[in-house]
Amino acid sequence: MPEEAVRPPQWFTLPQAQSILDELDQSWQTMGFCASPGCAGGELAGLHGHRIDWQRGRLLVVEVNTKSGIKEYPKSSKSRREMPIPDHVLGALGRHMRGRDRKGVVFTTVTKGRSGRLLDDGN
Repeated sequence: MPEEAVRPPQWFTLPQAQSILDELDQSWQTMGFCASPGCAGGELAGLHGHRIDWQRGRLLVVEVNTKSGIKEYPKSSKSRREMPIPDHVLGALGRHMRGRDRKGVVFTTVTKGRSGRLLDDGN
């Protein structure tokens, strides 16, 4: 059989990514900003407000949201990590969290688990 050509991964350019974010409502934009530093979807869905260090601009990745609910660790205990949050992302998170319980899940869903849509409650 002939060898299959391996195509290199293709990524959105910054303008392409921004044009996609511009079309989303505010809650989804904030989640998109948070993905940019390197959080996976399940890690973002499991993010609790008390895991955001507002003073140092850091995010502690500990919980992950799976089909069966929130686990206390990502893929493994070694996956727990602390990540810097750019100022514009920290600002978006602050606006998103305004009036919310800082101990609760940052990005809530209608149903338990990863499926379900993000709630936009105007905060």
